[in-house]
Amino acid sequence: MSNSPTPAGHFSEFRGISAAGSDDIWAVGTKGKTISPASFIEHWNGSRWSVVATPAQRHTQNFPASVSAVTRNSALAVGRYQVRTPSYPLIERWDGDA
Repeated sequence: MSNSPTPAGHFSEFRGISAAGSDDIWAVGTKGKTISPASFIEHWNGSRWSVVATPAQRHTQNFPASVSAVTRNSALAVGRYQVRTPSYPLIERWDGDA
């Protein structure tokens, strides 16, 4: 297996991983600077890891904590996000396209 692509100049930390098959693995966590981390999601297609774009959320800190890959076209990530305080539930869904 190859190394995952870490964003240059940032830390990255995975919190959850799930596989729908040997060529369909999802990993979720955070990347960025310690003051304002953002969602970080990667996908393994059987030969390499790639970063998956996440929905832009303005003025928030996103903390995905777990992922469930159900099928090739269905994965759910859950966690929390913050706009200052308090925290709110975060749910992101992959539908095969976005």
